[in-house]
Amino acid sequence: MNFRAVFSTVLFFMTMCLFSPTTSKAKDTVFEENLPKVTEVTTYGYRMPDPPDKFENLLPNLDVAFQVAYPILRALYKTDFEEYNFKGYLANDSIWVIYGDLKRLTEGGGPYIELNKNDGRVMVITHTK
Repeated sequence: MNFRAVFSTVLFFMTMCLFSPTTSKAKDTVFEENLPKVTEVTTYGYRMPDPPDKFENLLPNLDVAFQVAYPILRALYKTDFEEYNFKGYLANDSIWVIYGDLKRLTEGGGPYIELNKNDGRVMVITHTK
């Protein structure tokens, strides 16, 4: 084995020892002593109530679902969708499916969005070709 290989190996292990995290108890106790002690918690002002665990029927009908979906589609695709007729239906009693068809008979796709009926989450959003 040549000198460079031995020197490189020794240098590698020395740097690993220098930069490895230490688990010294002395450093931990010094750090813990510098922390302030909290004995009592006081709050001022109004505390907001916790949100409900489960929403129920946040989007009760297709009109409300469309009022949520349309601004999302406008912001994403940056168009007013004036040349589209929008239709929708409720799938599996929990997902509002809203899609747009072109008014005139031309080739092209349309926007498609699925919203969760209970909490309003966007499940799928796309534009067909």
